[in-house]
This record gives sequence, C-alpha cells and structure tokens, in this order.
Amino acid sequence: MMNDKMIKKAFENVAPSEELVNKVLAFSGDTAPVTVVHKKAHIKRIVCTAAAACAVVICSLTVAAATGVIDFKAVFGNYIKISDDELANSLAGTVSGFRYKVSDEAYGIRMKGVTGTENSIIAIAEIYRTDGEPVKEHFANPTDETYLKTLWDKHEISSDYGGSGGSYGGYVNEDGNIEIYFDWNCDSSLNRKRITLQGENFYPQLAYWNFLEENEIGYMRWRDFSGYVETVNGSYSSENFTPKDVDDSGVIALDLEWEFSFEYEASESSLAAKSCTDPTEEFIYYQDIYNYISLEDGSYTTDEDSYILYENTVKVNRISIGAVGGTMELSYDINEYEDAYQDPFKYSVRSSTQNEFFLIMADGTTLPVRVGGTSSSTLNCRYNSTWELSYGSDVMREIADTQNVTAISLNGTVYELH
Repeated sequence: MMNDKMIKKAFENVAPSEELVNKVLAFSGDTAPVTVVHKKAHIKRIVCTAAAACAVVICSLTVAAATGVIDFKAVFGNYIKISDDELANSLAGTVSGFRYKVSDEAYGIRMKGVTGTENSIIAIAEIYRTDGEPVKEHFANPTDETYLKTLWDKHEISSDYGGSGGSYGGYVNEDGNIEIYFDWNCDSSLNRKRITLQGENFYPQLAYWNFLEENEIGYMRWRDFSGYVETVNGSYSSENFTPKDVDDSGVIALDLEWEFSFEYEASESSLAAKSCTDPTEEFIYYQDIYNYISLEDGSYTTDEDSYILYENTVKVNRISIGAVGGTMELSYDINEYEDAYQDPFKYSVRSSTQNEFFLIMADGTTLPVRVGGTSSSTLNCRYNSTWELSYGSDVMREIADTQNVTAISLNGTVYELH
C-alpha cells in the first residue's frame, strides 16, 4: 500500500529544515522527501494534452564556474548563507551539455547554477516563456500560492550504481517564472555524471492537496497505466486499484510535460575537504523511541507516554568535511527497537533532538551540523551507515570555510580534522 504514514515512518530519521520541507512538499511525486517513480500510462485526465505532438527543444550550454560568471549568492542566496563572495563563487560548479524538452514551444528551460561535492549536488533550473512574459501570468488558474506540486516527476543519474536520495522543489520565483530546486546525494560519485529530471504539470500545492483529499484520489503511474485512482484512508495499491476519471482543470496551474539533463562537475574548491580517518574514540548517538497505537480508521499514532531516550555507542570509521557538505561513515550494534522496526508500526525510531553536532572553527566559533540522507547496511547485527552532512540552522543552509575548520563535535566527543 502506498500509504503516507508508512512513507513518513520510513523516513523518521531524516530531519530536513522547515524551509526545505516546504520546497520538497511543493514538488515531490507523493510525499516528501520521497519522489515515487511510477511507469507510463493509458488513462488521461480530461485536461491533459500529452497525446498531442510534443514540441522538442534541445540546446547545449556550459555554465562556467569562474568567478564573476556565476553570482553564487544571487543564484543560491535563498537556500545557502555565505558572507565571503570570493569563496562563494569558487564553489560554483560547471554544467555542460545542457538539453531540454518541453511539450509547448512557448516555454523553455535554463540552468541557473549548480554546486555540491563529489557525492552531492544542489542545482537550480528555471522554466520561462520564450516571449519573455512571466510564466505565472499564463497559469490556467491564477494563484497566490508560491509552492507547486507536479502530477509526477522522476530523476535519472548515469552510472548510478549506489544508493541515492534527496529532494525536489518547485515554486514561483520573484520573476513570476517556475524555479526547480534539486538537492541530491549518492553513495557513488556524481561528478561528471549526466543527471536527468522530468515531470508533468504544476499545481498550487495546498489547492492540489485539497483537490486530492476532497475527491479521495491519488495519481499513479505503474506499468502501462497512469491516471487518478481511488484511495482508502489516503492510500492505494498498485496491485489492486480502481481508476477514477477526474477533471483537474479547475486546479491546474500549468499543463506542461518537461525534461532537462546536464553533466555536473564540481569545482576544485568544493571538492577540497578535511578528514579524520579511523578514529579510536566512540560517541553516543541518541534516538527517540515511541510505541505506536492503532487508530479506528486504520492509521497509527505515537504513544507519547511510552517515550524512551536510547543511547547508542557509535564507532566512527571516517569523517570528511567540505565547504558545501560532508560525509561520515559509522557503525553501531542494532538495538532491540531497530531490530523490531521491520514489524510495521510497532515502534517509532527517530534521530533525537538531543543530538548536538557542530563544526569547530580556528577562532573557537561553531557551525551547526545536520544529518540529511543516510544509507545503511546490516552485517553481523551491526548497522554500517553513511551519513550526508550539511551545515547551518533549520531555516538556512550555510557554507563552511574549510581552511578554518579544525574539528567536529558529536555530542561532546571531539574529532580533529586535518
């Protein structure tokens, strides 16, 4: 069953910022931060014109990473805080071989900029009108909402042989055009890989959610089917579903099939990192544990009276800290609650708010560290995990001046970085 509560439970250990959550919710296929990829379909919505010939526009360009060519703060200033202009511009990555396709030749797509590391990327693209008019002025249904959802979307990464995860965001920018924010990380290298994003249509986020809820439907792409299907308690099954012919023309903002791709190359500055390899000291990692309670409507909630703060003793294998983000490889014994986690809705196991991670700078100041995506495997009753790290507060990501970073503190255990 594709159930919102199950998806949320699966990602309880990920704690993105509220701002990022809003952007993710605006764009992900089903539920943030998951983008559920389905297959092509027969059923078409009344408003859909995908059966018509698709106007294909293909172009190539290179966005240079040289200082002055990309104004880093102008492109990423809404997402990333940085005061040093020279450092900021040195972190701009390179986009080459940019191509796009759209179903309406009145629209185009352009890259605004990329940054990231060997294993992560932040990219921003813009959908615009070729006549220069704001896209918002041509919405089928005018809206004051900023954040947008798609009918469906997906991504592909060439030579993606490792685990990957991240988020999308779609929203109306200050120019009245649609901006697409892509934040992704991968176990394998993303550097010099071709990344493809595609999707269909844009809807005002809240209005579309209300539309789906009022009609008790969800949108599904699976094998040779695509279309709206009936939901029960907010969920539906790809094995047993009932198509529902629903007209969404009263809520859609822009009817457009789109796709773009590019090759990403990180800058030398963003690849530079300090590290700590095979440290001997362990640290304590906290988890918030709750029992789940079954409700009459078939959903689940947490029993607040059952709260346990669990302490895991963690062995750190490697830490790498770069300007845009970092990674940490670690392992610890599986605890009894995680061992029972595969029993659906028995326990809620979350990364605790008691965890306090931060970078220590040469002048004694600190920079908060947040855990984003994680990938894990189990061997001999131990979790072996890789954590993707970012810096800053819950409302704004920040850049670390790597030259001035001396150490990282993990719940009071300090690891020196060289």
